Parts: sequence; C-alpha cells; structure tokens
Amino acid sequence: MIFQHLALFPHLGVYENVGFGLRMKGAARAETARRVDEALRQVRLEGYGERRVDQLSGGQRQRVAMARALVNDPAVLLLDEPLGALDLQLRLQMQEELRRLQRQLGATFVFVTHDQGEAMAMSDRIAVMSAGRLQQVGTTPEIYERPANRFVATFVGHANLIDARLSGRVQDGFAEASCADGLAFSGLAPHSLAADGGVLVVLRYEKIRVRAAGTGETGIAATVLERTYMGSSLRFTCRTAAGVVLTADTPNALPESDIEEGAAVVLDWSAGDVVLLTN
Repeated sequence: MIFQHLALFPHLGVYENVGFGLRMKGAARAETARRVDEALRQVRLEGYGERRVDQLSGGQRQRVAMARALVNDPAVLLLDEPLGALDLQLRLQMQEELRRLQRQLGATFVFVTHDQGEAMAMSDRIAVMSAGRLQQVGTTPEIYERPANRFVATFVGHANLIDARLSGRVQDGFAEASCADGLAFSGLAPHSLAADGGVLVVLRYEKIRVRAAGTGETGIAATVLERTYMGSSLRFTCRTAAGVVLTADTPNALPESDIEEGAAVVLDWSAGDVVLLTN
C-alpha cells in the first residue's frame, strides 16, 4: 500500500525505509540489499539510499514510498490518493511514472482518487463510488460516454442535464424525449426506461457544436449568454429559443473564436452524443 500522506519513517534513511518490509519478513541482508537497490532503480532513485527523508523533495519522497511498496513484489498495489499533496506539474510527472511502473511490473494497481481527470488518464477500468456504494464499473470510455446515472454523469466530466419525458422509441437502442418547453432530443437509451416516463437528458459540453447564425448551418437557434476564454477552448453558455440553457465547449479556433456574448448562434449535436437515463 502507498498511503495518502506516505507514512515514511522520519528517523530512518531512504535505504532503511525501503527495506523495512523485507526486514520484518526476516530476509537475509544480501537479499535485502539487492532488492532495495532494484526498487530504487525502478523509481529512478539510484544513489539515494544514504539520504535522510527530510533531505528529499516532495516528488522524491513519493518515489521512496513507491519503492517501499514495490520491494515486496506485490500482486496488487493499493494507492490511497498518493498524489494529492503534490503541485500540478509534479502530479502529472508522477502519474506518468506510475503508469510506466505498472506497465513494467504487470501488477494490478488500485488507485483511489477524487480527481476525475487523473482517474481517466491513468485507468484501464474505473469504479465510481458514492456513499460507499458502487455506481458504475467500466472502461474509461464507457464511464464517460455512457454514464449509468445522474451521479456518474455529474461526477465525471461536464454535462448538460435536462429533465424531459420519454416520447417515443426508435430502433437500435435509441429513443426520443421532449422537454416541457418543446425542445426534443434523440439519444441512446436503456430498455429499462419506462414508456412516457421521466428521463434525464445527458449531453456533454464538448459534444455541442456552436456556429454563428446566418451561415447556412441547421440546428437549434440560441443566443450566447456568456463566453468564457479557457485557453485551448471557449465555453459558451447559450439560451435556446425554447428557453433551455445549454453550455458548450468548443476549440479556440476560427470561426468560433469570433462569436461574442449576445450573438445569435445555431447549436447542433449528434443523436449518438445524447444519453437518456432514468430520472
């Protein structure tokens, strides 16, 4: 296990910290030395064995904690939010380091995190939990593109959530839903949706295309209420003619970068980008 606050022994040096588990098992001195040296090499801390823990940077202490866990050749490694105390740049570096180690060792890493981006960047499979209960288990694309319920849809990524009612079934797993103000959606729907029942429309911000009105584009007429510059992307909060407020993230590139607040726009998305859930 790698603990959230590392739990390194402050009175022991790097070598003694890494070899602690082996000594508790009664490993021979030569075997301990060999395996500690190998663990330090795996985390790229060769030559640091004689250092004190308080002489190390935050990233180096993180690597010592990793080496201490890896030295026992675990089949499963539990990581309890181990990167939470690191600054962003160091956190990204350690994510890459952990991915490299997992591929190299072939062990199962169970990584606990509240950072959705970190979970998606590092995982082969994700388990989303709330109040101690599993909400959904699946691959990263499954969790993001096909959330099982409202909690998963809001916890992982950003999505427009619109209350609607099921208005019709379409073949191949699609259904239609409509809002009280008349705005209609077609999207992927489980067979468990009740006929003419309440549904939740889930539409990710980046799935919505924003175009200036009058350019020949077809779609939903809307007005830009707010435009937020986010570096590589632009976030538009728009009100449709039916009164529904939708948020869209688009790349920061022409022609979208010329659209200002108050502008008339056309919104468009694909039916495959919409998910209908039981509300």
